[in-house]
Amino acid sequence: MRARVLAVVSLALTLPVLPPVSHAAEGRTPVWLPGTVIATPGRYIVTRNLIGGGPTITITTGNVDLDLNGMTLDAGGVAAPVVSVVAAGSGDVVLHDGTLLNGGENVAITAPGQRLVLEDLKIDGSGGAAIHIIDSQNFVVRRVTITDSGAEGILVDGPMNKQGVIEKNLVRRTQATAIRVIGGTSIGVVENHVEETAPVAGNYGIALDSCESCLIAQNTVHSTGDSGIFLRGLKSGKVYNNTVGKAGAHGIYLDPTSADSLVLNNVVSGSGAVAAGGCGLFVDADRIMIEGNVLNANSGAGLRLSAGTTFITFGRNTARGNAGVGVGPCAVAPTLFPPNSCNDGPGNSTFGNNLIPGPPVF
Repeated sequence: MRARVLAVVSLALTLPVLPPVSHAAEGRTPVWLPGTVIATPGRYIVTRNLIGGGPTITITTGNVDLDLNGMTLDAGGVAAPVVSVVAAGSGDVVLHDGTLLNGGENVAITAPGQRLVLEDLKIDGSGGAAIHIIDSQNFVVRRVTITDSGAEGILVDGPMNKQGVIEKNLVRRTQATAIRVIGGTSIGVVENHVEETAPVAGNYGIALDSCESCLIAQNTVHSTGDSGIFLRGLKSGKVYNNTVGKAGAHGIYLDPTSADSLVLNNVVSGSGAVAAGGCGLFVDADRIMIEGNVLNANSGAGLRLSAGTTFITFGRNTARGNAGVGVGPCAVAPTLFPPNSCNDGPGNSTFGNNLIPGPPVF
């Protein structure tokens, strides 16, 4: 008997000591049950696909990094979100690297703290907005693919002032506006691809409301129900290097409350695909500089300056092959050249070599 005990002890001493599992070694807490509530700051990792839970995961604290680890979270078609963030107070909330399916709003953020980061997600089949961010003071939505949303693709709203970046996302087949931000300053909407919003009035590709010092740049927008890029109350903004094709109404529209902004080097064609008379660039704002845009083959005019505009300056734009539906009377000097261009606003002036068409300077 003593010999057997010694043999067992000897064998135990010679066995290798196994390292802890990877998530423990990295200091991350595993999440494997639907309906999990994360109430303690820290780093978490999802270790299996999760279905149901309503919400599937809820985050109630700041300073949380949740790695979906390539897994799929599926709310199962219930009205609740897949991931709900209700964290109060300060602290980052980071959600990344996974797939979210079939929630009411697949990601619903109601009090995320100082900074919210959503990165490298795939979101499909939401009943409402795919991502709904309310009152996040600082947010980043980056490299997210959204398809078949029952409302907006990305919606940012709430009364709190907001700053953030929405960049390099793909948003396709939404029943409402693909990317919409209501209120904020220093917001960048950059390098996104938007396609196929439902063919209904009010369904824009990209829409910003009451945004100051905001940047809309290098986005590609195609086949929208209403205007491709809709800007209400844009102040001290910059709209440049965007490509808009087959917008339902106007390609790019600046409303009467917008002012003091630059519209530069955009390419717009095929506007008015849903409502005839859509212009490539329709400006109803004041003190806008318009330069270097290509505005061809639109249902309305390529460039239209409304009767309410004042002190617009424009140069080196091209507008050719536009149908000119509803552009008249264009009676204010310079009247420009219907059907490709039309000016009805007092005090607007040109510079450079406009090809809309016409002589080099007029």
